[in-house]
Order: sequence, then structure tokens, then C-alpha cells
Amino acid sequence: MCIRDRAEAALAGQPWTAAAAQAAGEALQAEFQPISDMRASSAYRRALLASLLRRYWLESQGLQQVSLDTLSITEAA
Repeated sequence: MCIRDRAEAALAGQPWTAAAAQAAGEALQAEFQPISDMRASSAYRRALLASLLRRYWLESQGLQQVSLDTLSITEAA
């Protein structure tokens, strides 16, 4: 089973919720084994996967301009 398949399995049959996006992000982080180099560590690259999926979830909920400047904790909950 490839990385994408595990994330898809975490989402299959689930409503598109923050919890589902988090579960898929955790599946991606658990399976992805990136390299570390001078541009980014493997831990950073793994964390980025879950962050990008979370951002996609937020944008799919109507938060089009998601950034640290505009995001509030109450909107993300």
C-alpha cells in the first residue's frame, strides 16, 4: 500500500471534517520518509504534509485567504 492509499483509507467513508483531515494528515506523516538536506529537515517536510492537508480542509470550508495573519483559532475549530 502506498502513502496515498493510506491517506485515502483514512478518508474513505468519512465525512469531510477537521477530524478526517487530521487523520489523513497523520497517515501521511506516519508513512512519508523524506530526506533531510540543507533546504529542509525530514521532520519539517513530514509536518508540512499534514499542514497542507489542513490548509486544504480550511479552504474547502470557505476560508479562502488562509494565512497566519488572517486565521483565528475560533474559525479553525
